[in-house]
Amino acid sequence: EELRRNMVGDVAHELRTPLTNLRGYLEATRDGLINPDMELMDNLYEETMLLSRLVNDLQELAQADAGQQTLLRQPTLLANIVEQAVAMLRPQANTKQIALQTELPSDLPFVDVDGERVGQIVRNLLNNAIAHTPEGGAITISAAHEDQHVAVTVRDTGEGIGPEHLPYVFDRFYRA
Repeated sequence: EELRRNMVGDVAHELRTPLTNLRGYLEATRDGLINPDMELMDNLYEETMLLSRLVNDLQELAQADAGQQTLLRQPTLLANIVEQAVAMLRPQANTKQIALQTELPSDLPFVDVDGERVGQIVRNLLNNAIAHTPEGGAITISAAHEDQHVAVTVRDTGEGIGPEHLPYVFDRFYRA
């Protein structure tokens, strides 16, 4: 029950920010403080897309909890997934003047994964690294083939995670 209450609180927190932004933009437009131009429309669109992603994530979470989520595993080049995530998030890193680089060996093997899910994980890790790396810092994402596994590492020059929080990092909705 405590986990359920915490989850509801976390979901409310995640939804509140884009809803507050939308409401603020719409109120300011209604009150004549902002002119409805293309930049405003783009901002409103981005906020609604964020809300849609959050709602989709919640639906996927509910499906996973119910054991109804299927993985579409197929042989995939992990380097392609990493490069796509880096390309998607490079503008955010550039805005903070963060160097975003990859160290991907050319001989990485194919891995049997759900590329969309792995891409989501990589993007989440990079988003967190960007959020917690100071301006002028650096983020490096690397991969290495070890025995029968491929390991992906995201390193940044941010403040890091306290050792007392490390056991909980991958718990759902955990925040340090």
